[in-house]
Amino acid sequence: TGDKGLVAGWIATLKSTSPAYVRITTPISLREEIEASKSDDSRQIAIEVRNKLLGIYHHEKRTTLGPVIKSQQEMMEKVLYHKNVLDEIARLVNEEGDSERKLRKKAYKYYREIAADYSQVYISYFAKSVGVLLRKIFDGISYDPESIKMLREAAQRGPLVFTPCHKSHMDYLIISYILFINNMFPPHIAAGVNLSFWPMGVIFRHSGAFFLRRSFKGLKLYPVIFKQYVKTLVSEGYSIEFFIEGGRTRTGKLALPKLGFLNYLMDAIDEGYNTDLVFVPVAINYDRILEEQSYVAEVKGREKTTESVSAMVESRKLLKRKYGRVYVTFNTPFSVNEIRESGVEKEQVPLAVANTVIRRINEVTVVTPFALTTTAVLISSVKGFSRQMLIERIIGIHRYLSAAGILMSESLHNLSNLDEIVDYVLSAYMQDRIVEELRVEGSRKKEVVKDFYLLREDNRARIVFYKNSIIHYLAPLSIASIAILVSQKKGDTGYAAIKEECATLRHLFSHEFIFPVAEGDGPPFEREVYDHLRAERIINDQAGVIDVGESGAESLRYHAKVIQEYFESYLIVLHTVLNQRVRKVGRRDLIADVRKSGVRLYHTGEVRLSESLSMPNYESALRRLFDDGILVQKGVGQKNPEVSMVDKDRALVLYETVKACLEVIA
Repeated sequence: TGDKGLVAGWIATLKSTSPAYVRITTPISLREEIEASKSDDSRQIAIEVRNKLLGIYHHEKRTTLGPVIKSQQEMMEKVLYHKNVLDEIARLVNEEGDSERKLRKKAYKYYREIAADYSQVYISYFAKSVGVLLRKIFDGISYDPESIKMLREAAQRGPLVFTPCHKSHMDYLIISYILFINNMFPPHIAAGVNLSFWPMGVIFRHSGAFFLRRSFKGLKLYPVIFKQYVKTLVSEGYSIEFFIEGGRTRTGKLALPKLGFLNYLMDAIDEGYNTDLVFVPVAINYDRILEEQSYVAEVKGREKTTESVSAMVESRKLLKRKYGRVYVTFNTPFSVNEIRESGVEKEQVPLAVANTVIRRINEVTVVTPFALTTTAVLISSVKGFSRQMLIERIIGIHRYLSAAGILMSESLHNLSNLDEIVDYVLSAYMQDRIVEELRVEGSRKKEVVKDFYLLREDNRARIVFYKNSIIHYLAPLSIASIAILVSQKKGDTGYAAIKEECATLRHLFSHEFIFPVAEGDGPPFEREVYDHLRAERIINDQAGVIDVGESGAESLRYHAKVIQEYFESYLIVLHTVLNQRVRKVGRRDLIADVRKSGVRLYHTGEVRLSESLSMPNYESALRRLFDDGILVQKGVGQKNPEVSMVDKDRALVLYETVKACLEVIA
């Protein structure tokens, strides 16, 4: 309160829009400070101690309250009057004859479209509203309070950049809410311009969101304004949040990183806007997501519904039920300078940062009761399963995850409550008519067959999202299982043969998964996979030759089924391109043909799983064919670029490889 007195202090507190915070920080020892000082002068030592105390105070204040918030006018002047923007305007005037006055008006318009208008008042009230919403639709949010302490310490090294996975529109609300209730400054969030619709756009903008267009194509001044705004955020020391995948995953699986926004952050550091950035990988998992049904439609090819007031009103019905728990995990932060000091070449730093983020998100993704049980349901049978079969599959997967040290929800730390977990998941699925009890004709009416359930085939695609949320943990086991089965069928199960099969499959799915770094010597696949298969007596190692019995082969087939839909999706794409009647076809037309082929192959039984009819999987398969030089694309960036086959022989080899894998899985 300074010299204003106690009463004035109380009045100032009551009038404040932000709460008062009291934090007790790490104490310092006067004896240690005296011993550490290079001076013998008590006055000099007192000054050093005072400066250290003020430094600690300043750090805690800025961690809690964030950097000093510039007004909208100050931020606009910093961006629009920066040399980079003025030079671009001058270039457009000189080279293209544009009017400087019109360009300045356009720059102002772009800035207003992009910039956040951070308001503590909005954040305070919005946080309370979000808290009510989250309590209404979720049974709770699980996170480690110790991780907040880790974030406070990381903030001493530079501005924090939160990089969560993106599974739902709820993601950014949840992270900001967790930080707010723990007295940390919520970040500025990079959001798609589709979320700027009234009235939510106003609320999001005042709560720290800034907006970007999905494409900068054809725009000359807009990219310069946007990049300069990002650089200004970095220079001011604001924490930032963006989604490394570029958008929400529709499959549940973490998508490979997009480097666009990350490159802008790297440019800011390279150009001296700040000395370092500290990245915070964040994993968010849900028991159930609100967008469950809309994702199924989009995966099958329906256009995404544009966010709007009417769509928001329509979505209110989603808020009338519970969606289980949310699991948020912050992995260890790392800095740009740490990546640079690891020996990465300068031009590879953005990719190294992106891959580190993805790997660290994967490392701390929580296995939830729904994810574990759903995985067991989907690999048990295409149409139906018994409770006993389901429990056996859950126990088998759980043993592997436990031995590998995978992070699991508290309810899965041991399986003493397995019956309750199964009841919890199955009852939720039966309530939504995803799973049904088997009923048969009795003497008078249909009777329930005890502990046997039906899964409608079209509902598999609705719940595969939850299996895919943990598929990165299980993919190495699946790849190894298929490699062993294929090698066994070929008559050679030596290390070299299996290792070659693993390498082929890893390459095939390099656009789907980030695999662990392969070890030089030893088993032909990951050590934890090898140890699990031996411990479960699924395989025997006879001096470098893998031996598999009949029961072991059956277990391997179940492990292989975890990634069966990816093989089927790739088979659909290869079947389509090999049966094209014309040498050249537009990409849109090719995708349409792939979708038609998928439906035909599914209904003829050549493709067994409905979740294999997946647009994201088709796109990944096409990327594989482009990268391998099997297909080439002309007119990239156009609406319908031309695609042609240039290596049919390699396409046939790949088709036979995929088909052989599916034969050993079935």
